[in-house]
Amino acid sequence: METLTQFTSFIMESIFPHWPGVFFIFLITILAQTLKTRVFTKELALKYKFIFWGRRIYPVVLLLLGIFPGLLWPGEVYPSIDTAIEKIFYFMGCSGISILGFNIFKQWVKKKYDLDIEEDPDETILGVGEETSGKTIITVSGDTVCLAGGEVREGKDNPAKVPFASIKGEEEKPRG
Repeated sequence: METLTQFTSFIMESIFPHWPGVFFIFLITILAQTLKTRVFTKELALKYKFIFWGRRIYPVVLLLLGIFPGLLWPGEVYPSIDTAIEKIFYFMGCSGISILGFNIFKQWVKKKYDLDIEEDPDETILGVGEETSGKTIITVSGDTVCLAGGEVREGKDNPAKVPFASIKGEEEKPRG
């Protein structure tokens, strides 16, 4: 029974005072996954430069989301965190914990259940190849190729994959 009392005491003294941060960690995790699957998609990145660059610096965008609650939080977050800059860094730290925690959880699930969770490396290449009828390949990810103009081709035997051609159609360049 004493163990339960110690655990409850730990929660009340150490975790509960940080309820804004814990809430923000869960909120940013849900928001991040929604943004990644609904807003920062490959198809929208082909149309809008803002979304293209948002995909490139996605973890930084999530960290910067901590600025808003830091500026808008009315009181102190924790007894020693009361100025705006302290609150901003507090919530940016919560965003970082959210990103790190979700990636650790995803890797654990992937390893424990031997799942093939598709990563989204979003390798961007620019090139012109014969098989693409002169169209420029914008992104290659897994077995999906997005061509300029929004055309998407999928499949392992995709003739549109031209891995590392330059923008002028010069020789293919190996990865460095």
